Amino acid sequence: MALFSNKKYFKPGKGVEKDEPEKHAFFKFFELFFRKFWKYLEVNLAYFLILLPIILYIYAAVYDASYYLLSDMGFTQEEIETVWTPLLYSATLYISRVPSYIRNVLLLVSALAYGPVKCGVTYVLRNFSSEHHSWISDIWDKARENWKYGMLFGIVDILAVLIVVFNFSYSAAGQGILKVSRYITLLLLLLYCFMRRYIYLMIVTVDLDLRSLLINAWLLSFVGIFRNVGSMLLNALLWLGSYLLILLLLPIAEAILLPCLLLSLTNFIAVFACYPMVDQYLVQAMENLTEEEKAALQAQQEEKQAKLEEKKAKKASKKKRSKKDKFNNYYD
Repeated sequence: MALFSNKKYFKPGKGVEKDEPEKHAFFKFFELFFRKFWKYLEVNLAYFLILLPIILYIYAAVYDASYYLLSDMGFTQEEIETVWTPLLYSATLYISRVPSYIRNVLLLVSALAYGPVKCGVTYVLRNFSSEHHSWISDIWDKARENWKYGMLFGIVDILAVLIVVFNFSYSAAGQGILKVSRYITLLLLLLYCFMRRYIYLMIVTVDLDLRSLLINAWLLSFVGIFRNVGSMLLNALLWLGSYLLILLLLPIAEAILLPCLLLSLTNFIAVFACYPMVDQYLVQAMENLTEEEKAALQAQQEEKQAKLEEKKAKKASKKKRSKKDKFNNYYD
């Protein structure tokens, strides 16, 4: 008993003062990040492994495009190949050694899993930013729980990027309308980038239908415009600075930065900047509703769901009758 009898081990700690002032967001960010630093590494690694087939495909595509571009600019093959990074080397091995049908299956699985896993990562990072505990296993739990919306918006994310890449790679020389469409597409992508931050946060925070998700994301992207622009610029600088370091000074740093840090850090910056808006305008607003207002809102949602189910039932019945009529007409 003597080993555990020292009273100093049972004294209450200082704890958190009840009226302790809120820390400035700048200092709070670094405190939260370094407090859970090793957890961020775990989150990053899990996210990276899910995205790895997509990342390798992007590396291979960028290398091919850069090779032809630099060749046209007069660079020799030896000069082009001086730029070599661990992931680029892995991508070339992956493309050359792994059969195409296996690569396509892995790419499809990664693309479909991206959105649900993004929901799980957002949930964990949201909890870290709001100083709530979260297990790394919550990534997979929330991915399963929100797989429908997650997969939907994950596919939208990928299609949005592909449309912009196609629009900018397509030759539009002498065609003014196509040139203008490039910048309109880029502007729409920028707006969607603002909206998607709130979309994933709302998916794992509040229970909303698709229409409400889009409307609230649209509104919050304008209400939080300074947060959106500031966090996006900071993330862009982080990616740019990291790859300048990798390409110009230390290629091996890529093997640490991308698998271990960059994905979770940039996502945490976005969550830290945007979640206060979701909390203020949705979470707290719902908590402040009276019981009568909550009951009315619940009744409205149930009525909307009932109408939707009735509409589906009518559609299914109509389809069934149509098939029966076709069958009867065939034998008549």
